[in-house]
Amino acid sequence: MATSPTALVFMGVAESVGGFAQLPEGLGFAILAVSAVVQSLALGLLWEVLRSGRGKSGRPRPS
Repeated sequence: MATSPTALVFMGVAESVGGFAQLPEGLGFAILAVSAVVQSLALGLLWEVLRSGRGKSGRPRPS
């Protein structure tokens, strides 16, 4: 569930590019691992933007 936004996109691309009726087991696990990394990077960047003060228009955070 946590990786579903990116995993579904990656699996759809792999199926359309590779012409797979069903993804091979190893490829499915690799897609889940890559999508977990991509998802965590995106959430980490979002968290950093929100904490740094660039994401809000209030007073800047002291460093």
